[in-house]
Amino acid sequence: MGMKEEFHEAEAWVEKSLTFNKDYEVTVFETTIRMVGGLLAAFSLSGNKMFLTKAEDIGTRLMPAFDTPSQMAAASVNLQTGKRAYLSWMAGRVVLSEVGSVQLEMRHLSASTGNTVFKQKGDAAMDKILSQSPVRTGLYGDVMDGNSGSPTSQRAGVGAFSDSFYEYLLKLWLQSDRKETKYRDAWDAFVEGAHQNLFRKQGQRTFITSTSESHMMEHLACFLPGAMALGSATALEGTKGFENKERDLRTARELMDTCFELYRSQPTGLAADTVSLNGAGGFQNSDSTYKLRPETAESLYWLHAVTGDAMYRDNAWAIYNAIQDNCNAAKFGGAGFGAYPNVASKGSAPNDKMESFFLGETLKYLFMIFDDTYSSLDFFKDKIITTEAHVLLFKGGPEGKR
Repeated sequence: MGMKEEFHEAEAWVEKSLTFNKDYEVTVFETTIRMVGGLLAAFSLSGNKMFLTKAEDIGTRLMPAFDTPSQMAAASVNLQTGKRAYLSWMAGRVVLSEVGSVQLEMRHLSASTGNTVFKQKGDAAMDKILSQSPVRTGLYGDVMDGNSGSPTSQRAGVGAFSDSFYEYLLKLWLQSDRKETKYRDAWDAFVEGAHQNLFRKQGQRTFITSTSESHMMEHLACFLPGAMALGSATALEGTKGFENKERDLRTARELMDTCFELYRSQPTGLAADTVSLNGAGGFQNSDSTYKLRPETAESLYWLHAVTGDAMYRDNAWAIYNAIQDNCNAAKFGGAGFGAYPNVASKGSAPNDKMESFFLGETLKYLFMIFDDTYSSLDFFKDKIITTEAHVLLFKGGPEGKR
């Protein structure tokens, strides 16, 4: 973005002030995708090994969480003592999206440092998941026993407990330079299972439900059009993905239109966090909050990168302006941007909370779609982008552009 002065200010703070030697319990998933991934991306794109040293430090402190009978990480770990814990309300169970969405970062950390333990721990968790039988075609149970690794629920879908696991199947294959076909095969099986169990055609519109039994669609699920477009564009001849690539891109475009309609249909131009489907192509807001989430902007970015269709830039510009109009706290004497309480009603003040993914993802995708350097698949020939929108090189080492 050309903001090098701001970057170097942050760089100095990280070097001098950031320490992870704290008697503090952190979530393994969030810490991996935000902190480990963020530090690794800063290293990849700047070449400053200080970022890598910090990433290795926090990564090492997370490792005790993986020392479980199932080899899947417990939900949290104390950064100083290494004591791991499960969420009290989960009673020793773990969530698919959490244990299956740390591998890109762990593999990159091993490739960059030469310390294989990170990759080994992450891969063992993923292997345990994939060793289980899907509860439906290509769809894995979204909650598992932390000791055995076996699913404790027949619920499967693309809701909050599952979403990024499926994204990582595709991206792990890409990160491996398309060599580890087990991940691509699992992705293709998921896409087939989603067509069979999750997609809903209502009138002329395509929706995707959180689970096969649900009539709810989450904003979180709007990552899928972009992932499916990327999967379609990268499919190799002789595979199921290549055979279905035209169908999958068509479905991606249809679902992308629905995700944007969630914005376009509201007086504020913002989308509700969840909607319920009411037949005939309609929907009703369920959770009417716009939480600054990035998934629709993310998919608009990938659809534009794959197709070059200017419509996706137009849609991204509309969302950007809606965020400025409704979520900018400066209009109410504050600073930053806040979640909007009710997308169906204009004129409210934004909530006094801004999630880090707004800066790290939402604004990043809205910038990248308009910058020709980043707005095509050429930019990602040797790079991957994590679920938290951190750019990592396939081979781990720094790009060295400061």
